[in-house]
Amino acid sequence: MRAGRGREPQKDMSAEEVARIVGRLEGAGLTVWLDGGWAVDALAGRQTRAHDDLDLVVRLDEVPAVERELAALGYDRAGGEPPMSFESVDPEGRQVDSHPIAEDGAYRMREGGIWHYPLRGLAGRGVVAGRIVRCLTAEVQVITHAGYELTDKDLHDLRLLKPAQDVLETFDARGEPEPLAGGSGRAWRVGDLVLKPLDRSPEEIAWQAEHLVPVDDDGFRLERPHPQIVDGWTAWTFLEGRHEPGRWLDVIAVGERLHAALRELPPPPRTRNPWQVGDAVAWGERPYDGVEDLLAALRPVDGVAQVVHGDLCGNVLFHETLPPAVIDFPAYFRPPEYASAIVVADALCWEGAPPELAGAVDLQYLLRALIYRGVTAIEFGRDDPRELAVARSLL
Repeated sequence: MRAGRGREPQKDMSAEEVARIVGRLEGAGLTVWLDGGWAVDALAGRQTRAHDDLDLVVRLDEVPAVERELAALGYDRAGGEPPMSFESVDPEGRQVDSHPIAEDGAYRMREGGIWHYPLRGLAGRGVVAGRIVRCLTAEVQVITHAGYELTDKDLHDLRLLKPAQDVLETFDARGEPEPLAGGSGRAWRVGDLVLKPLDRSPEEIAWQAEHLVPVDDDGFRLERPHPQIVDGWTAWTFLEGRHEPGRWLDVIAVGERLHAALRELPPPPRTRNPWQVGDAVAWGERPYDGVEDLLAALRPVDGVAQVVHGDLCGNVLFHETLPPAVIDFPAYFRPPEYASAIVVADALCWEGAPPELAGAVDLQYLLRALIYRGVTAIEFGRDDPRELAVARSLL
């Protein structure tokens, strides 16, 4: 079978097929990153154009296993050869292009020479067909679009990856966009603003602009949004600071000060997404297969619902001379103790916190936090999430 454009037969790569391929490879313990057009759409969180193929960056030492798993899905090598890139095509004409890299990011090009994928560029995270996937960051994808004549597809992709000049002018953003580390690899700093692709409902942006902007900072600095959405981009105030792993109790204390200032705010809008599904399951508002034992262990709690930040652990930034900054505000209407428990859940599962940290919050809130995170992970396509195992260890 022939590979490349003009192959016969030819079939575009759908979002569902991308999710199936990534799920198979990750299920076999392999690490892959989306590159090319599907990496752009993964960062955008939606399919924005048709894709002739799927580009994957793979580990060089995992190439035999990658080919084995692709073959199990019907994809056989039709062009190229490791350690350089190679193409795999299935009987319907769908194509996967694999790009092997060494541990230091070195990639051997067919025309000769070596190009290094910047390792910081492997930190991107996106969503395809409801599944969280690894992908190249926006910064590195912009780099890979340099050095050749851009097609209409390239220009389309660049508008999704980096805010265009007309977007900057609408936000009155002055300066050259600089990529920001952390998060999913999609944010750019321009002067005193941070520009990010829209990753929540327009109703939530409007709610935050109306209700968070007037909040008085009291022992914290709160990131505020601009009310406009311009060509799929949002703008937020830039706040100095850095995430410091291990300061979980300090993060909880910052959250307590923040939530005291939010006590009178009205409930935020709710939209159906994986996070809202996980939250609803954690509070017994909907059933969910596979967590019945955990739901049976829940007991009533006395906390009073109010607006809370549902993802504080990595979104409190510390500074030598300024109060802590709070960014990336996912708003929930739950007791503040729940927000503190999510900090502990994330620390236990992802930041190497000692088991004793579980005692910093009430067990019933911690169980809810772990169920929330675990069900959300399942909704995003992750099998056997760590959070549910930790929750069961507490029973």
